[in-house]
Amino acid sequence: MMEILVQAPEDPALQHRLMFDPAFHDVHAQLGRVEADVLSHTELNAIASRIQGAIRTTDTLDRYALNLCRATRSPAAYGITLDGIDIAQLIHAGVSPRGMSMLLRAAKVAAWLRGGDPRGHPHRVP
Repeated sequence: MMEILVQAPEDPALQHRLMFDPAFHDVHAQLGRVEADVLSHTELNAIASRIQGAIRTTDTLDRYALNLCRATRSPAAYGITLDGIDIAQLIHAGVSPRGMSMLLRAAKVAAWLRGGDPRGHPHRVP
């Protein structure tokens, strides 16, 4: 859903360790090795909640998201057609409201990372 560039290491020995050392395959074990004075991973949920509450969407974006959600369930009702194809036979389910909520949350995070919100306003997290 989001593309975050993570630069792969150039060092062949480090590449080998990352690929084959099982210590790097267990995220929970890695989190347990984080130094105590670094932000606790358990605090990230509270920070995420504050960010989600601080970043606002516009009525236009809200309507777009609702229509997009509905269009994935009933594409013909929204004028979506494919020549020679019964579109109703292609769609057996659409995005759920929770799925669309996740998309909007991702948009809010992307806006926050850019320094604003989807309306173009600078953000302030309380």
